[in-house]
Amino acid sequence: MLMTVQDYKKTDIAFDESKFCSKLSNIFRRLKTTASDGKLEEMQPYLTESFYDKLSSQIAKRAENGIVLYTERITVLGVKILTVESSEDTDSITADVRYRTVEYLADKKTHEFVSGDKTEDFLTAVVVLKRQAGIKTAVQSGMTVQNCPYCGATVNINKSAKCDYCDRILNTDSFYWLIDAVAATHTDR
Repeated sequence: MLMTVQDYKKTDIAFDESKFCSKLSNIFRRLKTTASDGKLEEMQPYLTESFYDKLSSQIAKRAENGIVLYTERITVLGVKILTVESSEDTDSITADVRYRTVEYLADKKTHEFVSGDKTEDFLTAVVVLKRQAGIKTAVQSGMTVQNCPYCGATVNINKSAKCDYCDRILNTDSFYWLIDAVAATHTDR
């Protein structure tokens, strides 16, 4: 069922559009830089399993071909929620993320330019986020302590996507929304 953000707030009273957009801005910027520098594992708690596998495959394919994606000087300029949808199994939010960056492909060994554009571009990406239906935004007051669901150890989800004790990959419970897709970006010029 398609609904407005205002309608969604009636079912999830603590949902804050401004905080959601701010969090997505930060996660998107980190996603673009970690995908560029090959440290995608850091972003695993913020991505659906299928999207993580897709990005990992793309990075591996580029690496096999000796190509590296460079993302430089990325700045997120704004985030706008486009649609909110709720189904029996999942809630979904689609958002526009406007950003400025320099992004190009280069040879891994020689650093020679392969494709893309070394000039700064203004772009918009359509990002789809999902979470399990029925989950409500937690009302937070003060510091939140998180524990590994596998071994119970206290973890710092911002430090790493792995539990320091049992080495299992963790999904964050402070932001239940996971990026499921990033549609092709288009230039805003």
